[in-house]
Amino acid sequence: MALWLTLSLVSSSGGLPQFEVVSIRPADPHASRFPGWGWTGPLLPGGEYVSRAVTLEQLIGFAYPNAFQVDGLPTWAAGVRGADYFAVDAKPARPERGAHGPSTEQVRMMMRQLLFDRFHLTLHFDRRTGPVYYLVVGKAGSKGMTRAGPEQRPSPPFIVSEWTTAALFAHAVSMPELAHSLSTTFQRPVLDRTGLAGRYNINLPPVKDTPLPPGAIAPKPTDLVLKMLRQKLGLDLRAGTGAIRVLVVDHVGHPTPN
Repeated sequence: MALWLTLSLVSSSGGLPQFEVVSIRPADPHASRFPGWGWTGPLLPGGEYVSRAVTLEQLIGFAYPNAFQVDGLPTWAAGVRGADYFAVDAKPARPERGAHGPSTEQVRMMMRQLLFDRFHLTLHFDRRTGPVYYLVVGKAGSKGMTRAGPEQRPSPPFIVSEWTTAALFAHAVSMPELAHSLSTTFQRPVLDRTGLAGRYNINLPPVKDTPLPPGAIAPKPTDLVLKMLRQKLGLDLRAGTGAIRVLVVDHVGHPTPN
């Protein structure tokens, strides 16, 4: 186990980009996670982060998308039964007329500063070797994806499986980001080895489906997602061993009041 990087508490005067207004309140875990009609991501236009029900583990996952595993979280902070949920609304300063709002990466940096300031988070990274999946292009080549324009704001991939079908929606997503999102579904780090550069839009709605008949055995969600990757995108997963980045929490506390 080799130490990769150590991060300590950064003060508000450290010069890092910050949200201008932040509200963090206790939330009902059953609340709709994102606001708006069909909204599937926490980022609104202008760089505002909004979630009606989110755990600290999920906030850390947004702030550090390349961490495939988070160790050291107390029970109240992890995405398990009994975890504390929060309603979070974090707004950056309004950009000047004609200027663009913060990029997704800048919002992630602001989220890191929020975690340092409000949750008193300190952490470090380890590099560990273990079982992984590699996301690769199949023999017939990739398909079902369109190139995203430079003006499009990325949003996290949304993967769902139900009955006997799976769906995937992604807006301006890179292959490493897609691979990372698959890690949750397959409960193992997924590393990009597609060789596909740039960002893509993916729109794979579920096919018309009906509930399983009584007594039928439902397919595993992982089998449905893997079938979708192979048939709709020309991608595949291959098991292997690789180095993964593990985020280790040294200290964290409940958020300070608004």
